[in-house]
Parts: sequence; structure tokens; C-alpha cells
Amino acid sequence: MDRAYLLKVTAPGCETVTKKIKPRYDANVQPNITYNIALERTPDAGMLMPVAMYVPAEIAPDAVTIEDVYGHIPGIVYEDGFFTDENGADVRILFNGYVMYSAEYEKLCELATAKNIVSIDYYDLSDTDSPYYAGVLDFRVNIVISNGPENTELPIESTFWDI
Repeated sequence: MDRAYLLKVTAPGCETVTKKIKPRYDANVQPNITYNIALERTPDAGMLMPVAMYVPAEIAPDAVTIEDVYGHIPGIVYEDGFFTDENGADVRILFNGYVMYSAEYEKLCELATAKNIVSIDYYDLSDTDSPYYAGVLDFRVNIVISNGPENTELPIESTFWDI
């Protein structure tokens, strides 16, 4: 598995990004490989703006954990670990714009509480071409590390196999 691959990412309204990667075996990494890559919008693409913004202190004042907030987001159904809109279509959840997988999500839940959520932005994707999700919920989280400066970056593992 010591081969280099060409990763090509395309998305509607974004420039195509091509990157050379070389995956390396790691016994601690699950078989599915995740790679966070920044996309740049094309000049003719419109800006995607949130259609709604929620503040946890207003919609869930008694929430203690991040997960306590989930059931209080207007128009969103949270059941068995999945988010859907009122019509049953899938909604993606992000934290500061990143997809969180199990290890990172568990770290986040250890470090942050509902009070660390600054806002929850909802992006409606139903009017876009062939959307995979009906919408995206982006939890804007501010984490303060004790004895250190404020850190708004979430505890995401680095992609060590980038060339």
C-alpha cells in the first residue's frame, strides 16, 4: 500500500481540487479514510448563507451537554443518532465546519458543554442541484483550554498521509 494516488474533488459551485496523497497503514485507523480538503467557490457561484441561526441559551436553556441541545433545534428531528428535517430528509451535522467522527466527537463532548456552543447555523440545501442532504447544521463551538489561550479549532486528528 505504498502507492501514491491522485485525489480529485469536485463540487457544484466550487473549483476542482486535485491533490496527490499517499495513504500509509496505521493499525489505529479504521479502513475508511477521511480527508478534509478546503474547496474554493467559483466566482459565479452564489454565497451560501444560513437560513436560520439558533442560540442554545434561547432554545435549550437547561441543556448541559452538547447532545442535550439536539432535541431542541426547531424543524429538526434527532432520533437514534440521526438528524432529519420535518419531512424526514437527512441533515448533516458539522462542528465549526468540520465533520466529526467517533474519536473526535467523543473528545469534543469531553471538552465542551452546551455553554460552549456560540450558535447553530442551519443551511438549507433543498434548492441546490441534487443535494445529498436536505440541510446542514453547523454548531459554532468555542472551546477554552485551561491555562492556555482560547482555541476555536476542534480536536481533529491530522491527516498524516498527505504528501
